[in-house]
Amino acid sequence: MNLLAARGGDRPAREGSAEREGSGDPEGPGGGSDRLIRELLGALIHRRLPKRALEIFGDALPAGIGEWISERPDLVRRLEKRLAREWGIEPRSAMVDYPGYPGMLQLDLLLVRRDGRVQRLTPAGAEGIIDLPRLGRSLHHAARVFRVFTLDRVEPKDPTPLLELLEAPPEQVDERLKDDRPLY
Repeated sequence: MNLLAARGGDRPAREGSAEREGSGDPEGPGGGSDRLIRELLGALIHRRLPKRALEIFGDALPAGIGEWISERPDLVRRLEKRLAREWGIEPRSAMVDYPGYPGMLQLDLLLVRRDGRVQRLTPAGAEGIIDLPRLGRSLHHAARVFRVFTLDRVEPKDPTPLLELLEAPPEQVDERLKDDRPLY
């Protein structure tokens, strides 16, 4: 996901999303994306690049964590705003990054077996060969990193308070972000 997509600059609104037209979100489509692009471009030109404030490596994340991140951009945006508020930085300065490319290690290879047969190795694997698809899924999980970047400088944050939120289903994340209790 590129930075503009993550910030809503070139992503179409989803049905039910707070980012759709008329939602009252000044950062949504048609409500400030040009201004946001100018701000980000200015920051890049003046080398005010986003800095890592929080990082959780894949091997420290439980399996299945944060699946709502790719499915619910409205929750990601609310989490970013909440973190920015709690960390005392500008509302649009926090950016969640949790890229996922589960198919990057999928296989579709032709193998020549010792007996001369040609066999296709697909994501389902092949009998008698190391379980490459399972290994690929495991490597994908370990390689993923959950990060929060900020345009404003903040001290690196402890990821522990976010783990419970990241493990929760989207409905619970929604309720927790409506709650006024601090995440940190």
